[in-house]
Amino acid sequence: MSSIALRLAGADDAEVVATLIEALLRELGEGAAPDPGGLRATTAAALGAEAYAIFLAESGGEPVGVMTLEAGLAIYAEGPIGTLRELWVDPRFRSSGLGAQFIARAREHARGQGWRRIEVTAPEDPSWIRTVDFYRAVGFRDAGPKLALPV
Repeated sequence: MSSIALRLAGADDAEVVATLIEALLRELGEGAAPDPGGLRATTAAALGAEAYAIFLAESGGEPVGVMTLEAGLAIYAEGPIGTLRELWVDPRFRSSGLGAQFIARAREHARGQGWRRIEVTAPEDPSWIRTVDFYRAVGFRDAGPKLALPV
């Protein structure tokens, strides 16, 4: 496998990001097949939004992962926080350390934004245990019904 590069997505990446998010939604089995047109329009809006950051992972120029972060403010956290909205890694690259690379980039981005922590929602359901275990392994802690990563 060639090396993996992570980068901040730009406006020209809307199609690629939407395709990766579509793969995530199909894998999660989110009911009906996602509307590609709606995903593309939302992706384009997200890429232009100040409160949203989208990172792409590429191997040999091929997109192999995506992570989206949204800025927010929480009184309970006493300031700005980030929410990890989507994280998807191509099955061929799972267990390669790419997920941990994404989380390291999320932490770096969070520090630059002055966020106090990053939150992610991952249910305590047996079908999600591998996902929850991953988040805990990279430093997230239980924070009520969510997991939170101190920055």
